Amino acid sequence: VNLGAGVLPVGVPLLILRTLHVNAATVGQVFAVFGLAGLLAGLAVGRLNTVGRERALILASSALQVPVLVVFALLPSLPLVFLLAAIAGVSGAAINVGIFALRQRRTDPTWFGRAFAVSLSLNYSGAPIGSAISGPIFARSIPLAMLLGAVLSLLALPAIYFLIPARGDTPLP
Repeated sequence: VNLGAGVLPVGVPLLILRTLHVNAATVGQVFAVFGLAGLLAGLAVGRLNTVGRERALILASSALQVPVLVVFALLPSLPLVFLLAAIAGVSGAAINVGIFALRQRRTDPTWFGRAFAVSLSLNYSGAPIGSAISGPIFARSIPLAMLLGAVLSLLALPAIYFLIPARGDTPLP
């Protein structure tokens, strides 16, 4: 999923500056919307009881990323960019709440530090790799690179469904 989301840090500024011909301050405002929406959603979703529903939360939030990237690619307009930034921020926060809740529940507490460090490093390495993959494509076509992100996100959905066990809330040794 992070491979697909990796198009956003490169693509959103390009979309705003090159396609919509708006200034750099607007890029900052859009990223502020990403962050603020993510913060508020993280606080809200974090209050919910996710026991046994983590996989569904991660899957639904990841699936939401696909149409967001498609709309970024096909219907660029400034108001829509702000709306999509808010949706992407909410989606990312919900994914993180689900992943952290799942990790915490399924990891033996004596392994928390090591398990979280390795897992987080592997998970978040997808975003810069996605940015690196999409960078050369952005040079040719912003919509094509955004659609690549949508395809990568779409391909992640079966992996989420099949690789995250539906049950097993007891910590693993």
